[in-house]
Amino acid sequence: MAGNVLLVGLLLFCVIADTEALPKRPSCSITHERIICREIYSPVCGTDQNTYSNECSLCQHNQETRAAVWIAYNGECSAVQQHGM
Repeated sequence: MAGNVLLVGLLLFCVIADTEALPKRPSCSITHERIICREIYSPVCGTDQNTYSNECSLCQHNQETRAAVWIAYNGECSAVQQHGM
């Protein structure tokens, strides 16, 4: 019985860990006006493997280029992931 509980707990942990790693849609306001961002450094790695200084700057990039870049994860994109190593 204890083995089953441990196995279920481990499985649940793996599912939760994988969910956090999935790309997330940035919370951009829908506007036709140019997005202005504050200069707060809270980097996010975009699904295009570029580091943006914060979520707002990623939204600004999407607006200016009509792209659909999502947040791959919080923090700077690592060199290993950028080059597919």
